[in-house]
Amino acid sequence: MNTGQVHLKGPMTKEEKIAWDNLRARKAECDRSILEDAQLLRDHPDYEHKDIVLENIEFGHKIRKMISQVIPD
Repeated sequence: MNTGQVHLKGPMTKEEKIAWDNLRARKAECDRSILEDAQLLRDHPDYEHKDIVLENIEFGHKIRKMISQVIPD
């Protein structure tokens, strides 16, 4: 209050609101995918395509991190 600075958190237009909602949905999708893939590897430690699943988990984390820069948790 003393500095006169204003911080906006959230979309400023209807179009931005739609984009933010899509990003929130994508972030939730990343969370679900990471959890499912991690569970798959816990249930099947010798899974034939383990390397692909690990890549998917890493990719999910990268996407989530990028989205979190715009829309923090």
